[in-house]
Amino acid sequence: MLKVKALLLIVFLMLGNFYSHASTFTDEDNKTEQWQLGTTKRFDTFQSFFLKYGSNAYFRTAYLYDLKKQQWLSYEEAKSLKPALQPILNVQHMEVTLTLAEVVSFTNIDIRDAKRYALFFFDTPIDTDNNNEYLFAGNDVFAKQLKKSIDMRKLAAKLVKQQHDVTGYLIQIPLIGYKPQTF
Repeated sequence: MLKVKALLLIVFLMLGNFYSHASTFTDEDNKTEQWQLGTTKRFDTFQSFFLKYGSNAYFRTAYLYDLKKQQWLSYEEAKSLKPALQPILNVQHMEVTLTLAEVVSFTNIDIRDAKRYALFFFDTPIDTDNNNEYLFAGNDVFAKQLKKSIDMRKLAAKLVKQQHDVTGYLIQIPLIGYKPQTF
């Protein structure tokens, strides 16, 4: 009986460690993943940006931008240029015409050391009033979705590191301006 209690305690502590670790993106995570960080500063800014271009706002997904041509690439263009990035690219069609200055203003990134292409991975929204915890962190109902989100972020980091001419930007989306749907 004592062994069972000890084993249950170990499992509980391991799961507790996963959930506390997985509830935020940490400096320790970034030592491995090596993202350049950006932010939309507000959730409604993130949402409005995509609505402006006739699309829905999705997170846990990536978009590719050609810094030299100042062109937001469609899924098809990005896939043909960088087929290895296909698993993380957003597939919805968007007609986006943005200057580099507009991209920098929207994502709040530093492009001084950027390579030819910028990959923007829009992370799960964070609660800036709660230690930058991910949306739904600590909610058992959404634990699997949060784990999928973190796994997708890690996959994106891994794939970007394999591209010699792509700089990876993790775009954090604060919940400021977030209005939950009501039914």
